[in-house]
Amino acid sequence: MKRALLFVAACNAQNGTISLSMVTAPGATVLDAAQSLTVTITNPVQTITAQRGSDGFDLDFQIDPSGASGAIAIDAFDANDARIATGRSPAFPISAIDATVKVYMAAPRTIGAAPTALPDALSQLGVARLNYGAAFVGGKTVAGAPSGDLTIYNAYDHSVTAAVPLAMPVFGPAVAAGASGLLFIFGGTDATGAPTGTVNRFDATVAPSGQYTFLSNHPELARTGQTMVRTNADELLVTGAPVAQLTQLGSTIAALPAPASLPVGDASYAGGVYTAVFADGTRFRDDAIDRVTAPAHAYAVTALGDGFAIAGDTLALGDGTTGAPTTARTNAAVAGSDRYLLIAGGDGAAMATADLYDAQLAPVATLPLVVPRTGASAVPLPNGQILIVGGVDASNAPIATIELFTPD
Repeated sequence: MKRALLFVAACNAQNGTISLSMVTAPGATVLDAAQSLTVTITNPVQTITAQRGSDGFDLDFQIDPSGASGAIAIDAFDANDARIATGRSPAFPISAIDATVKVYMAAPRTIGAAPTALPDALSQLGVARLNYGAAFVGGKTVAGAPSGDLTIYNAYDHSVTAAVPLAMPVFGPAVAAGASGLLFIFGGTDATGAPTGTVNRFDATVAPSGQYTFLSNHPELARTGQTMVRTNADELLVTGAPVAQLTQLGSTIAALPAPASLPVGDASYAGGVYTAVFADGTRFRDDAIDRVTAPAHAYAVTALGDGFAIAGDTLALGDGTTGAPTTARTNAAVAGSDRYLLIAGGDGAAMATADLYDAQLAPVATLPLVVPRTGASAVPLPNGQILIVGGVDASNAPIATIELFTPD
């Protein structure tokens, strides 16, 4: 469902038009009862309210561009002035530009289907966070074959765009974005069922559908189902044994002497220091290695607020704070934002739900998933939402539906 809006940016003789619309989950009726909208530009702050007319909502207002980054936030209210839906765009330069922005609207603190799905149902995807959304690489098809798909989820319009197919289809590749925005793809299982050690670099800025650069093949470092983590501006580590280290834009790769192996991990760049934490508590920070407290049977690490959370039998923050999950989960999708930690799906009865925590690990809610799933991936989006993708359903079939958690 869409409601057309129009926002005009003007500055002296320079003008730009941002065409703004709302989108929802397919078939959702969350906006049917909306009688008024409040639209806020966060920088410079400006708010306008519109009442529903016979043709829906129509807004047209001007703002002096500041050149600074700001976001568009929308709240929908019913006839009793109760907020029934909310949404937010990622930040973008408030300047005299022409652009199209689509804001996903949903009830606060709910999980719903994204407006678009994967082109094919896939599990064992390689997933990487991008500054404008997320990338999904490879995967295992319904037939059990590796996929050559590389698709981009754009958080500015909630579209899924197919890029140039992989030269060698794989499932379970390790994928990460480097400091330059280039996407690095390592390993995965090929059509023969064997792990690979190939390294490819993908540049999404090359028209019309991106461009790959084959960097090298290292069969001695072959692996699948691992994660790739950036530990500084020009270094990425691939978990497993031995740890594989990529440097010089991926043109150099070698086994890291120590530690001997690493489990899954996550990385962040805060306060001018690159930091990476792994599920066993190993931490790389400022070119030094130390350890943080990790719970027993840890299976995932994610950035959370200004720090990290590690999920296992219990939850733990990098500062030693601990909490207890409301549901025992394994093979769950885990991601944090600046405000929330989401642990979605997993084995057994946990497949159908997601646990939501605040940044201090206090339980907030248990939410139903659109599709029960295990072995999925989760990634925070630049608009504050958390995206859930991939995995298999209760019948062990790959999933095409993409889900979005919408914060309040």
